[in-house]
Amino acid sequence: MDEFIGHNALGRPTITYKRKGRFITIPAEQFLKRITPGSETPDETRARRAKSKQPDRSKRRRKIRAEERTITKARRAQADDVDCRPSAVSVVLTAKWITIEQLGKELAQSSAFRDRDGNQLVGESLHRAINRALKQAPLDDVAEVKKRVGKFANPILYVRRRP
Repeated sequence: MDEFIGHNALGRPTITYKRKGRFITIPAEQFLKRITPGSETPDETRARRAKSKQPDRSKRRRKIRAEERTITKARRAQADDVDCRPSAVSVVLTAKWITIEQLGKELAQSSAFRDRDGNQLVGESLHRAINRALKQAPLDDVAEVKKRVGKFANPILYVRRRP
C-alpha cells in the first residue's frame, strides 16, 4: 500500500519552496513522510524509501556528471587554443571560488603555459605563472583573489570571476 501511495500522485499537488535561495520542487509522487506501515520501524521505512528512489537519483546524478564533464572538456579545449596566459586563465575562471591548484589542473595542457623550450609547466612553476597572470592588466579587473590559511598555516589562494 505504501509503495502505491508513494509512487502515484493521487490528486496531490506538487510542492515548491525556497531553500538557500533556490527553489526546491517536491513531486506529488514522492513518499508522504507521515504514511508508514505500522509494522515498520522508522529506520526500515527510510531504508525502503531510499531504495525505491535510488535508481532515479543515480540516473540524475550520472546525467549531471556527464554534463559537467562536457562543460569542463569544452572549457579546457578553449583554454588550450589560446596563447596568451591571462586570456587562458580568463577562459577557465568561473563565478565559483576555486584554488590556484584547481586552476592549474584546468590549464595544465594549455599551450600558453609552456616554458621557452616548449615543455609544459607543472607544479609550483605553473602556480606561480597563474598567479602572475592574475595580476596582469586584463585579469586584475575581472578576477577576485582571496587568501585563506590552510592546514599547517599554509596560505591557499582562491580565485573567481567577479560577479
